[in-house]
Amino acid sequence: MYSILFVLKFIVGAFASYWAITGLCQPLLNKYSRPISSPELYLGAGLGAILFVYAGIAWLLILFALYAYNYINRKK
Repeated sequence: MYSILFVLKFIVGAFASYWAITGLCQPLLNKYSRPISSPELYLGAGLGAILFVYAGIAWLLILFALYAYNYINRKK
């Protein structure tokens, strides 16, 4: 179970990183190819930021659940 959650966290983190990087670096990527598209820029940066927040909250909830599980089983 630990490995599945670990892998899921890194998959979500990878997608969040990709969207944040492509959104925030859109002006550099488009500098020589075509004009900047604002919807793409904001969509990429926004999705990246949202996924970073959700991945962080999910990781904290997972850590809390594991801590509570270990705490409950230790008292037996």
